[in-house]
Amino acid sequence: MPVLDEVDLALQMCGQHLDNTKSRRTSIESFMVLAFLVYMCREYELEIWRVLKQRAQRSGDADLTSFVIQSVKSHRHLSLDDLRRNILSRFNRECVGVFDSKVSEKHKVGYANIIRNRNTVAHQGPVNITFQELELHHADARRILTAFAEALDWDRGRTHTNA
Repeated sequence: MPVLDEVDLALQMCGQHLDNTKSRRTSIESFMVLAFLVYMCREYELEIWRVLKQRAQRSGDADLTSFVIQSVKSHRHLSLDDLRRNILSRFNRECVGVFDSKVSEKHKVGYANIIRNRNTVAHQGPVNITFQELELHHADARRILTAFAEALDWDRGRTHTNA
């Protein structure tokens, strides 16, 4: 997941900077966390779109692929409920089952913390999360997004029939 690899690298570099400058538990760390929350959610959206585009392209129909991507881009689909109910279940119920089998409650909580804190930053004000917590939650989010991609790919090679 190249998009998420870039987030990993940015987190690593900024974590090293915080350590080298002894800026942990300062306003610098707080500002960095605020910026990362917005950046990370944007990158997560891009990853969701990439996975959906890849899945739609399996149909071989360019117009269908375009429709899927434009439909998804017109809505924010970052919450776990959106991923499960508004995307995966619309492919089929098995996708939701595969997704659920690949993530733990810890992954769900960590991912939800990033989304909730990003929304708080954007619409309500400050948050109380450290850079170290952000790194841990990102690892959970990475698992959620990997499971999302795996759930959409679970039936590769299966013959599909129209319902």
